[in-house]
Amino acid sequence: MIDRRETSRPGTTRRAVAPVLAVASLLLPLAPREGGAERQAPTAGEERPDRKGLSDRREQIRGDSGKWNDHAHFQHAPAPPGEPPGSSMDDWADQAPDQDFRADAEDDNWLVFRTRQLDDRDRAWVETIERTGDRFVVTMHQAVWQGNYRKNFTYYQLLAVNLGKLPPGRYEAVWIVKPLQFRQFLDPENRRESWPADEQAAEDHESEERELSFVVE
Repeated sequence: MIDRRETSRPGTTRRAVAPVLAVASLLLPLAPREGGAERQAPTAGEERPDRKGLSDRREQIRGDSGKWNDHAHFQHAPAPPGEPPGSSMDDWADQAPDQDFRADAEDDNWLVFRTRQLDDRDRAWVETIERTGDRFVVTMHQAVWQGNYRKNFTYYQLLAVNLGKLPPGRYEAVWIVKPLQFRQFLDPENRRESWPADEQAAEDHESEERELSFVVE
């Protein structure tokens, strides 16, 4: 049975979480995904992974869709249905709290995070995933563009991580949002899809944490 308690700790900075290359030797592989493949953070000296690579699902939900997030949301959820292809995980995450989901050792366990409303040139990505015993820590970078806007839209972003199948027990999950700011894109001619080139810690903003716990029976 899921304990759906979620807490937010604005203004809390976890000094133990560092950029991915600095803590690479401390990162542990997650539980196997379907097919037996394992995820593992890169070892020191390797190039940083594609910033989409550590999240299993990503979606952008535009403000003109009629959906809006004034505040971020974090939840544990069952695996999304495979049908129909291309179905929205955001819609699935809306429905999941209403289901009587009792995770067991045969279920995949998903962590789903939905950001607050962002502008279209802001970026968010999972930077590290750590596991220590029964505790998972996901660090997400949220970079806000500092340039001038001419025409833009807003959206919130969904990032989901599949922890895989877990043995029975009680688990804790923490999602850390590290605020960044930037002015330059890697590809200035493709600002809609390009990633930040000069991100740095956001001035006057501290990391924020959201926590939850869940039980696998």
